[in-house]
Amino acid sequence: MGLGRPVLVSQNCVIMLCQLASAIQQQTKCTIEEARQRCWFVDSKGLLSSSRSDKLEAHKKPFAHDVNSLIQGAAVTAAAPPSLLESVKLLKPTALVGVSAQGGAFTEEVCKEMARNCEHPLILPLSNPTSKAECVPRDAYTWTNGKCVLFSGSPFDAVTLPDGRSFLP
Repeated sequence: MGLGRPVLVSQNCVIMLCQLASAIQQQTKCTIEEARQRCWFVDSKGLLSSSRSDKLEAHKKPFAHDVNSLIQGAAVTAAAPPSLLESVKLLKPTALVGVSAQGGAFTEEVCKEMARNCEHPLILPLSNPTSKAECVPRDAYTWTNGKCVLFSGSPFDAVTLPDGRSFLP
């Protein structure tokens, strides 16, 4: 999620994405290109794809995938790329990394879908200040019934769920 326009954010995202692909390569013994193919990104207009009707900015093009086979039979088209929720349903990711500064982008539906797809989804609302965080820890822990592993880019207080479990983001 993310790949926003500011140069600093874009450079940091590229570094992070290269590190992520390298970690996938090392863990799975695949090629770096195969590792990159396992990383998908959503911007404010939806899933990054090479067939999107809007013009992708240059820094986003290396991370765009051909999604035609993925979206066959789904209620999405290249003209209307999958939203974040639709992308989570289609791709069944194990992690969401938020660097978009779009407060609230990780909605209840998105977090619940992540928890359906993965026993312990990794949810990283890294944007700050807190008003720009993609979700707040209390919501993510509540919506996933405490199943998510959460790291935040902003300071948040500890969360205690009704069943007494406590989490420190």
